[in-house]
Amino acid sequence: MSPGPDSGSDAPEPAEQVRVAPPEPDGLRSTRPPQRRIGKVRVGDLKRRIAAERQEALDTREPLAIRFAGERYEVVHEVLASYSDDARIDPWQITVGVSQAAKMLGFNAREVRSLIRLGRLPARKQNNEWRIPLEAVL
Repeated sequence: MSPGPDSGSDAPEPAEQVRVAPPEPDGLRSTRPPQRRIGKVRVGDLKRRIAAERQEALDTREPLAIRFAGERYEVVHEVLASYSDDARIDPWQITVGVSQAAKMLGFNAREVRSLIRLGRLPARKQNNEWRIPLEAVL
């Protein structure tokens, strides 16, 4: 008796092919996400963008979203307090500390340092303190 259309066959299913990115020249794959550059922006536009994000969180009435958006709002306003709303800034040149970045990303400081160590978050040492570009945490 031959197997019917519903019976399983003994032939193995073809294995699904998985594409693997070729290694980079040094033999290691990069874990760093591609960096986007938005160029110079007006401080007022950036503040409005963060305020809109905060208002959206308030509208959802979700406590965690409200807390997270509120912390982002406070950090951005603290960092940009010395600039006029008409000033044009490059968010890659303005930096925040580890604790500020942690608030903006919803992590703790230890997790942010781990992301830096793994190369997943761009940062540089300045006076023995990690500084993260504002654009990287927006």
